This record gives sequence, structure tokens and C-alpha cells, in this order.
Amino acid sequence: MRLAVHPELGVVVDYTAKMPGRGVWLHPRRECVARVSKSPGMLRRGLGPALLSVDLLVMMREIILRSALDGLSMASASGALVGGHERLTAALRQGTVTEIVLAVDIADRTLRSLREAAGETMAFTQLPLDRDALGNKVGRGPRAALGLTSSRSANHLRRQLRRLRDLG
Repeated sequence: MRLAVHPELGVVVDYTAKMPGRGVWLHPRRECVARVSKSPGMLRRGLGPALLSVDLLVMMREIILRSALDGLSMASASGALVGGHERLTAALRQGTVTEIVLAVDIADRTLRSLREAAGETMAFTQLPLDRDALGNKVGRGPRAALGLTSSRSANHLRRQLRRLRDLG
């Protein structure tokens, strides 16, 4: 991800990589952000003194989460999500779901059931949304979990979920 210095906002994540001015590239992984946070001099050449007032990990998490929530809406609009416990379980058994998005208040029994149907290699990402908020985000009723299909229209969401998991 590219970090750039905005004249009014300070250090921001430049998703388009087109912002003018100083900038640096940083892997959106917890260990990379931690290393840079401990040694801010590593980025000072590219970002200048603007870096001193920024908690990179918090900032990156917030921006990636916002982007993931946008991706959730886009994936829903394109039909790339599977919702409802029975439909999701069936899709997992058929192998049409590539990863699972979880609400923060998912029941343990529901989570166990999904993990059994998914197998060991399935990626699960919990978002800081309760069931009602997760359902509202995709234009449905309450949803404890949503399955992401292998559709190309879900690539943006898939990338943001991976980044969230990498940041911890």
C-alpha cells in the first residue's frame, strides 16, 4: 500500500497510488507495520515529519476496513455473496464459497457448524459489525455469516479481507 503526505490530513493511505508528492510503499502486514512503527526513521525520508503523529496500524486497519465494507456492498450487488445458514452450508459443501465473513456476535454453534462444512483451508474473517449491521450492509435481514463466491466481482473484497487478516 502506498502512504502519502496529504497537505491537510497528514499521512494517508493512497489506494489509487496517484496522489502527488512524497510517498512510500509498505506491506499491509502486521510485522511490517510494527517494524516501521518501532523505527519511524525508516519512512522519514519519504514522509517527512508528518509520520510522527500517526499510528500506522490503526490508520491502515481503519482504511482497509472501510474499503472492505464498500467491497461487501459491491459484492452483494453483483450477487457474489451467499447468505442464510442453510444456503451457506450447502454452498460450502458444493465448494462454491471461497471465504466466509462473520458478524462479531455470531453464535458459537453457528460458527462450529460453518467450520465443519467449510473444512480446514477456508478463510474466516470477522468484521466489527453485529448481525443486524452486517445484514443491513448487504441489503438483507440479520446475517451472522456471508459466503464469498469465486466471482471476479468479489476480488476487491477478497483482497481487503486478506489485508485485514494480515494486519491482525
